[in-house]
Amino acid sequence: MPACDTINIRTALAAAFMAALILMGCSGGRSGGERIKPVDGVFSIDTAGFAPGDVRSYRYDTGGKAVVFLVARTRGGEFKTAFDACVTCYPYKKGYGCREGRVVCRQCGTAFELDELGAGKGNCIPIQIEHSLRDGKLMIDRAVIEEGVKLF
Repeated sequence: MPACDTINIRTALAAAFMAALILMGCSGGRSGGERIKPVDGVFSIDTAGFAPGDVRSYRYDTGGKAVVFLVARTRGGEFKTAFDACVTCYPYKKGYGCREGRVVCRQCGTAFELDELGAGKGNCIPIQIEHSLRDGKLMIDRAVIEEGVKLF
């Protein structure tokens, strides 16, 4: 095999690996996300490390299921939270990925700017999660996350 073909194959493999890492970083699917546990019935997530445009997934294991949810910081600095599930597409259990700075439904391909995460488009609507901000922490009640177990 010529040297240039070997380099092209290596470059393509490296690009594919990086793309997979980026997708996993946004939302690792049903088994992905940083494991998180509530303390005194509340999930507390430090917001200091979130830059505008960041999207992270968190996983809470309950009742034999992994409930995955997203925390995103919009370019304007606002925080958005949603289950890794869509109102219409959740039965397919595919969740969301990231592409070109957008959250993308893995079932229907609908892409959302982070500012649109709570609004949805057409029939694809991310399922919002109620949260509050206190002292640099994003707070979500455990009961709110456990309501979403049926989506997973």
